Amino acid sequence: MTNAARAHRAPAMNPAERREAIVVATVGAIRECETMPTTRQIAHAAGVAEGTIFRVFDTKDDLRTAVLQRTFDPTPLFEKLAQIDAAQPLRQILIDIVDLLHERLTSTFTVMRALGLGAPPTEAVGTSAEKIRADTAGLLRRLLAPHQSELTMPVEEFGHIVRLLAFAGSHHEIAHGRTLTAEQTVDVLLYGALVRTPCAPSEAVPAHLELRERT
Repeated sequence: MTNAARAHRAPAMNPAERREAIVVATVGAIRECETMPTTRQIAHAAGVAEGTIFRVFDTKDDLRTAVLQRTFDPTPLFEKLAQIDAAQPLRQILIDIVDLLHERLTSTFTVMRALGLGAPPTEAVGTSAEKIRADTAGLLRRLLAPHQSELTMPVEEFGHIVRLLAFAGSHHEIAHGRTLTAEQTVDVLLYGALVRTPCAPSEAVPAHLELRERT
């Protein structure tokens, strides 16, 4: 074996680790080329021989199912949301939240497009969409609750709007290719699009949107 071949060869792994490495490499290849890669491309991305793929997956369809399960698994998102510091200023908390939602949604949309899916396949998603929404809402509520006095609406409603805008702003088709950054989304949420002048603040902010009185 040449030195180059040894350098490219993946380190020794047990079957579970090898399976995980191949799934991760496949997801990465899909995001890069936006189509389902060939087994040769997957093997190259994972640093394994092409035959190794079929020692841990019986068929390419089994690999495809594993990729979908990995893509829709909410655990990584939940873990990252739980690490956000709720003591930060509200704007930074929201930027952190929307960044994570964009990351998950962009990856999900890319995989679905690459595999020709119009909706998540229920047989490949281990957790119900309703439970994912409820758990996500709960995490956002925990982060936003300390800032309730800064908002004109309950944190539950505000968190719902955050998720809606993050979804639309990261969806390539909905945004017509002009997806939003986390900062753009958050600044529209917090400050709107109206010009506010010192001489006429009441005209810039309608009465029904005025902040509640502090107590």
